Amino acid sequence: MLPKSNTEKSYLRFFHVFPASLSVDVYINKKLMVSDILYEDFTEYLSLPSGEHTITITKNKNSAPILNKKVHLSNNSIYTCIIAPVNKDTMSIDINIIEDTQRAIPINNLLCRFAHFSNVLSNIDLTLSDGTSIFKNVAPKQVTNYIMLKQGTYSLTIRDINTSRTLLNVENIRLKPSRFYSIYAIGSNKKEFPIQLVIPIDGNSYLRF
Repeated sequence: MLPKSNTEKSYLRFFHVFPASLSVDVYINKKLMVSDILYEDFTEYLSLPSGEHTITITKNKNSAPILNKKVHLSNNSIYTCIIAPVNKDTMSIDINIIEDTQRAIPINNLLCRFAHFSNVLSNIDLTLSDGTSIFKNVAPKQVTNYIMLKQGTYSLTIRDINTSRTLLNVENIRLKPSRFYSIYAIGSNKKEFPIQLVIPIDGNSYLRF
Protein backbone atom coordinates (compact mmCIF):
# COMPACT_ATOMS: atom_id res chain seq x y z
CA MET A 1 0.00 0.00 0.00
CA LEU A 2 1.34 3.42 -0.92
CA PRO A 3 1.82 6.03 1.82
CA LYS A 4 -0.58 8.93 2.01
CA SER A 5 0.57 12.23 0.53
CA ASN A 6 -0.61 15.83 0.40
CA THR A 7 0.56 16.17 -3.20
CA GLU A 8 -2.18 16.83 -5.77
CA LYS A 9 -1.91 13.75 -7.94
CA SER A 10 -3.81 11.02 -9.70
CA TYR A 11 -3.08 7.50 -10.93
CA LEU A 12 -3.46 6.22 -14.48
CA ARG A 13 -2.85 2.84 -16.10
CA PHE A 14 -3.30 1.67 -19.70
CA PHE A 15 -5.07 -1.41 -21.05
CA HIS A 16 -4.56 -2.44 -24.71
CA VAL A 17 -7.72 -4.04 -26.13
CA PHE A 18 -7.21 -3.23 -29.82
CA PRO A 19 -7.55 -6.72 -31.41
CA ALA A 20 -4.50 -6.70 -33.65
CA SER A 21 -0.81 -7.57 -33.58
CA LEU A 22 0.02 -4.00 -32.71
CA SER A 23 2.60 -3.00 -30.11
CA VAL A 24 2.31 0.61 -28.95
CA ASP A 25 4.23 3.17 -26.93
CA VAL A 26 2.57 5.78 -24.72
CA TYR A 27 3.84 9.33 -24.30
CA ILE A 28 2.40 11.76 -21.78
CA ASN A 29 3.18 15.42 -22.42
CA LYS A 30 5.78 14.30 -25.01
CA LYS A 31 7.61 12.09 -22.50
CA LEU A 32 7.82 8.32 -23.14
CA MET A 33 6.08 6.66 -20.20
CA VAL A 34 5.42 3.07 -21.32
CA SER A 35 6.76 1.13 -24.29
CA ASP A 36 5.87 -2.05 -26.15
CA ILE A 37 2.31 -2.54 -24.88
CA LEU A 38 0.74 -5.55 -26.58
CA TYR A 39 -2.87 -6.66 -26.93
CA GLU A 40 -4.26 -7.78 -23.54
CA ASP A 41 -1.49 -5.95 -21.64
CA PHE A 42 -2.10 -3.78 -18.60
CA THR A 43 0.52 -1.32 -17.44
CA GLU A 44 1.26 -0.46 -13.84
CA TYR A 45 -0.49 2.62 -12.49
CA LEU A 46 1.48 5.79 -13.19
CA SER A 47 1.48 8.58 -10.61
CA LEU A 48 0.77 11.89 -12.36
CA PRO A 49 0.00 15.44 -11.28
CA SER A 50 -3.70 16.17 -11.46
CA GLY A 51 -4.82 18.43 -14.29
CA GLU A 52 -4.64 18.37 -18.08
CA HIS A 53 -2.29 16.04 -19.95
CA THR A 54 -1.71 15.17 -23.59
CA ILE A 55 -1.58 11.44 -24.29
CA THR A 56 0.15 10.34 -27.49
CA ILE A 57 0.03 6.79 -28.82
CA THR A 58 2.61 5.60 -31.36
CA LYS A 59 3.57 2.28 -32.82
CA ASN A 60 6.44 0.73 -30.87
CA LYS A 61 9.75 2.48 -31.64
CA ASN A 62 8.05 4.78 -34.14
CA SER A 63 7.75 8.45 -33.22
CA ALA A 64 4.88 9.20 -35.62
CA PRO A 65 1.68 9.67 -33.54
CA ILE A 66 -1.34 7.55 -34.33
CA LEU A 67 -3.35 9.36 -31.65
CA ASN A 68 -3.05 12.61 -29.71
CA LYS A 69 -5.68 13.35 -27.08
CA LYS A 70 -5.97 15.75 -24.16
CA VAL A 71 -7.40 14.37 -20.93
CA HIS A 72 -8.15 15.89 -17.55
CA LEU A 73 -7.25 13.94 -14.41
CA SER A 74 -8.95 15.05 -11.22
CA ASN A 75 -7.07 15.28 -7.95
CA ASN A 76 -6.98 12.11 -5.81
CA SER A 77 -8.56 10.03 -8.57
CA ILE A 78 -7.63 6.70 -10.16
CA TYR A 79 -8.17 5.92 -13.84
CA THR A 80 -7.83 3.17 -16.42
CA CYS A 81 -7.19 4.27 -20.01
CA ILE A 82 -8.50 1.78 -22.57
CA ILE A 83 -6.66 1.68 -25.92
CA ALA A 84 -9.36 0.46 -28.30
CA PRO A 85 -10.67 0.77 -31.87
CA VAL A 86 -12.84 3.78 -32.67
CA ASN A 87 -15.44 1.25 -33.84
CA LYS A 88 -15.66 -2.30 -35.17
CA ASP A 89 -15.07 -1.37 -38.80
CA THR A 90 -11.99 0.82 -38.47
CA MET A 91 -8.31 0.37 -37.74
CA SER A 92 -8.19 3.80 -36.07
CA ILE A 93 -7.25 3.90 -32.38
CA ASP A 94 -9.07 5.78 -29.63
CA ILE A 95 -8.62 5.96 -25.88
CA ASN A 96 -11.41 5.72 -23.33
CA ILE A 97 -10.72 7.02 -19.82
CA ILE A 98 -12.70 5.38 -17.03
CA GLU A 99 -12.47 6.26 -13.37
CA ASP A 100 -11.79 3.57 -10.79
CA THR A 101 -14.13 5.18 -8.27
CA GLN A 102 -13.38 4.91 -4.56
CA ARG A 103 -15.86 3.82 -1.88
CA ALA A 104 -16.08 1.59 1.15
CA ILE A 105 -16.60 -2.15 0.66
CA PRO A 106 -18.73 -4.00 3.27
CA ILE A 107 -16.95 -6.85 5.04
CA ASN A 108 -16.83 -10.22 3.20
CA ASN A 109 -17.96 -8.53 -0.01
CA LEU A 110 -16.38 -7.18 -3.18
CA LEU A 111 -17.35 -4.67 -5.82
CA CYS A 112 -17.25 -5.42 -9.55
CA ARG A 113 -18.32 -3.78 -12.77
CA PHE A 114 -18.59 -4.87 -16.41
CA ALA A 115 -17.00 -3.19 -19.45
CA HIS A 116 -17.93 -4.16 -23.02
CA PHE A 117 -14.87 -3.58 -25.22
CA SER A 118 -15.23 -6.58 -27.50
CA ASN A 119 -15.78 -5.96 -31.21
CA VAL A 120 -19.27 -7.42 -31.02
CA LEU A 121 -21.77 -4.82 -32.23
CA SER A 122 -24.67 -6.16 -30.18
CA ASN A 123 -25.48 -5.31 -26.60
CA ILE A 124 -24.67 -8.17 -24.24
CA ASP A 125 -25.68 -9.61 -20.87
CA LEU A 126 -23.33 -11.07 -18.28
CA THR A 127 -25.02 -13.87 -16.37
CA LEU A 128 -24.24 -16.33 -13.62
CA SER A 129 -24.40 -20.11 -14.10
CA ASP A 130 -28.00 -20.17 -12.79
CA GLY A 131 -29.06 -17.71 -15.50
CA THR A 132 -29.22 -14.65 -13.26
CA SER A 133 -28.17 -11.55 -15.20
CA ILE A 134 -25.85 -9.42 -13.09
CA PHE A 135 -25.25 -6.92 -15.91
CA LYS A 136 -27.97 -6.44 -18.51
CA ASN A 137 -28.06 -4.91 -21.98
CA VAL A 138 -24.52 -3.51 -21.89
CA ALA A 139 -23.67 -1.56 -25.04
CA PRO A 140 -20.30 -1.53 -26.84
CA LYS A 141 -17.81 0.67 -24.94
CA GLN A 142 -20.20 0.94 -22.00
CA VAL A 143 -18.77 0.59 -18.49
CA THR A 144 -21.31 -0.18 -15.77
CA ASN A 145 -21.29 1.02 -12.19
CA TYR A 146 -19.79 -1.21 -9.54
CA ILE A 147 -22.16 -3.66 -7.86
CA MET A 148 -21.63 -5.63 -4.66
CA LEU A 149 -21.12 -9.41 -4.71
CA LYS A 150 -20.23 -11.93 -2.05
CA GLN A 151 -16.75 -13.38 -2.18
CA GLY A 152 -16.67 -16.75 -3.91
CA THR A 153 -16.07 -18.73 -7.09
CA TYR A 154 -18.24 -17.82 -10.08
CA SER A 155 -19.05 -19.10 -13.55
CA LEU A 156 -19.89 -16.32 -16.00
CA THR A 157 -21.60 -16.32 -19.39
CA ILE A 158 -21.78 -13.62 -22.05
CA ARG A 159 -24.95 -13.64 -24.16
CA ASP A 160 -25.95 -11.61 -27.21
CA ILE A 161 -29.23 -9.95 -26.21
CA ASN A 162 -30.55 -9.89 -29.79
CA THR A 163 -30.16 -13.60 -30.48
CA SER A 164 -29.75 -15.04 -26.93
CA ARG A 165 -26.68 -16.81 -28.34
CA THR A 166 -23.99 -17.69 -25.84
CA LEU A 167 -20.75 -15.97 -26.85
CA LEU A 168 -18.55 -17.20 -24.01
CA ASN A 169 -18.59 -19.33 -20.86
CA VAL A 170 -15.87 -18.93 -18.23
CA GLU A 171 -15.82 -21.15 -15.13
CA ASN A 172 -14.07 -21.12 -11.76
CA ILE A 173 -13.47 -17.40 -11.42
CA ARG A 174 -12.41 -16.72 -7.85
CA LEU A 175 -13.28 -13.25 -6.58
CA LYS A 176 -11.80 -12.26 -3.23
CA PRO A 177 -13.29 -9.92 -0.63
CA SER A 178 -12.38 -6.26 -0.06
CA ARG A 179 -11.39 -5.77 -3.70
CA PHE A 180 -12.61 -3.84 -6.72
CA TYR A 181 -12.74 -5.82 -9.98
CA SER A 182 -13.49 -4.82 -13.55
CA ILE A 183 -14.74 -7.59 -15.83
CA TYR A 184 -13.68 -6.66 -19.37
CA ALA A 185 -15.13 -8.38 -22.42
CA ILE A 186 -12.53 -7.99 -25.19
CA GLY A 187 -11.69 -9.59 -28.53
CA SER A 188 -13.52 -10.09 -31.79
CA ASN A 189 -14.97 -12.79 -33.99
CA LYS A 190 -11.55 -13.36 -35.51
CA LYS A 191 -9.91 -16.68 -34.68
CA GLU A 192 -6.66 -15.04 -33.60
CA PHE A 193 -8.40 -12.64 -31.20
CA PRO A 194 -11.40 -14.52 -29.76
CA ILE A 195 -13.81 -13.00 -27.28
CA GLN A 196 -12.57 -13.39 -23.72
CA LEU A 197 -12.95 -12.00 -20.21
CA VAL A 198 -10.09 -10.19 -18.52
CA ILE A 199 -10.60 -9.52 -14.81
CA PRO A 200 -7.95 -7.33 -13.17
CA ILE A 201 -7.97 -5.98 -9.64
CA ASP A 202 -8.56 -2.24 -9.90
CA GLY A 203 -6.24 0.29 -8.28
CA ASN A 204 -8.95 1.56 -5.94
CA SER A 205 -8.37 -1.75 -4.08
CA TYR A 206 -4.91 -0.72 -2.89
CA LEU A 207 -3.83 2.79 -4.00
CA ARG A 208 -4.13 5.53 -1.39
CA PHE A 209 -3.69 9.28 -1.34
